Parts: sequence; C-alpha cells; structure tokens
Amino acid sequence: MIADDHLLVRVGITALLQQLDEFTICGEASNGAEAITQIEMLNPDIVLMDVLMPGMTGLSAVQHLKQRTAHPTLKIVMLSSVETPETVLSALNMGVDGYLLKDCLLAELEQALNTVQQGQRYLSPKIADIATELAPAQVILTPQQQKVLTAIAQGLSAKQIAKNLAISPKTVEFHRNKIAQKVGCRDLAGLVKAAVKMGLVSI
Repeated sequence: MIADDHLLVRVGITALLQQLDEFTICGEASNGAEAITQIEMLNPDIVLMDVLMPGMTGLSAVQHLKQRTAHPTLKIVMLSSVETPETVLSALNMGVDGYLLKDCLLAELEQALNTVQQGQRYLSPKIADIATELAPAQVILTPQQQKVLTAIAQGLSAKQIAKNLAISPKTVEFHRNKIAQKVGCRDLAGLVKAAVKMGLVSI
C-alpha cells in the first residue's frame, strides 16, 4: 500500500511497482489517517509511507500502528525526501522496517521491499550513514512507552501497570518488548537504568 499526499508520486510508484511481478498495489492513502483506515480494511503486507503529509503525518501513523498488536506482521517503509537526523531517529526508534529516499531507483526499491519482506531492515545508504552517526544518541520513546517504562522502574507488575494505564497486560508486554529493543536490554536492572538515564525516575 502507498501513503503519500502527492498524486503524481503515488502514480509514479505504482508505475514502477507494476514492473515487479512479485508485488501488487492494493490501496492508496493521502495522509496518515487514511493510511490507518486502508490498512484496517486491506491488511497489506508492506506500506510505503511518506513522512510529511497533511493532517496526520506519516510518523504519527507509524506511532499509532506500532502501538497496536492488530498488525504484528505489517512492514512499514518510510519513503520520503526528508533526511534530517531528528526525523530519521524518530522513525527508527518507532520501529520502521525501512527508510528510503524518494530519489531511489527501481532496483533499490525492489531490494528494500524484498529485504523487509524477509524480516530485515533496509536503509538507503545516506540514511544508513545518518543512523550510524546517531547510534550513540539518546533513545526516543513514545509517551505511552515512557509511562510503561516509568512504571516498570517503580517496581509495578504488568497487571498493576495495565490497570493504571487502562490497557491490557498483553499490551503492557508489547510495550515492554518495544522498549527493550530500543534501549538494548531486557532485564529489570537494565530497564531501571535506562529510565534513570532518561530522567523518568530518580534513585
């Protein structure tokens, strides 16, 4: 599925992908909200998502989708002309499966789609360079993930966190796994240390 606010871009991407037998366009959207609706209806395998769109942006749509467990196998590839470090860092920390620049050629687009379909992350060379430079940068968590991490660091159980945040224990575990991926550790001591480093709790 393609999510981009420019019709010509969507038409162009569609024309490119029609040259690839293994991929079929199942839907289009012009902003993040439409993308979410189309994903709910069509359940695509991969979404090519622009970053800047009117109304709900691509990043906001990614944040919404990644916080839900309804589409665990959905692959999201950002396709944008935006390459600022802040945007790249936000997208990567949200767990996107790929980040392509709009000046990519068909061969790279095909490579990216095949890579994410196989469960790996694909980054355009320039984006990969930015990601390498940002490797030591501070981890960015979503507001909900910050709440979950804070509660974990305070010693609350999954059931207590679920009750306090009005979410299910399964959703708590989902957020915990995402947090663990972002901070690079899964044990309680490591998560508490990360929470302290981010200023969420003090010791």
